[in-house]
Amino acid sequence: SKTFVNFLEYCENNGIKLKITDVVKHEVFKRIKSNITESFEKIDKQNLGVVAASFDMDTNISKLNFIEKLTNKLNEKFDDFLDDNDIEILSSNYNIHELTYQYFNQLSPFTEQKKHEFPDAIILLTIKKYIQDNTYKTIITISNDKSFKDFSEENSIDNFSFVSNALDYLIKHPNVAL
Repeated sequence: SKTFVNFLEYCENNGIKLKITDVVKHEVFKRIKSNITESFEKIDKQNLGVVAASFDMDTNISKLNFIEKLTNKLNEKFDDFLDDNDIEILSSNYNIHELTYQYFNQLSPFTEQKKHEFPDAIILLTIKKYIQDNTYKTIITISNDKSFKDFSEENSIDNFSFVSNALDYLIKHPNVAL
């Protein structure tokens, strides 16, 4: 989106380092595959050939092979995007005892659907550990998830619901050290 491109440009022009956790990267890969699989679930052989041709692939390719090749191609594009924008991947290195404590005490980000919150919890604890291990004046995160917002508030992490909100904040506060 135009907003995201503006956000990337602002960060690059102002020396702001973008980072994501390895869990976010894995989630992106997982969603790429599931979105492709879901999209091509009901496509017939003839239309698959048309789509394959538009991606410079063999028009007689099986649906399974097409999904695999397209998934790999988009995963490579995402890796290129990370490299092109110098986005660092933070390894999930957090206190496992804190994770289990939050889980069993239903502290954010855990809710009634506990098992679905593990990726968020790992992401947040990785960010928290990163903050503890590094000296930064301001860390911002972008997520519209309520439990993510709650955890960020509890841990003094500035969270914005949308990229546009984060960009507005950065523009209005140009001297924020990140």
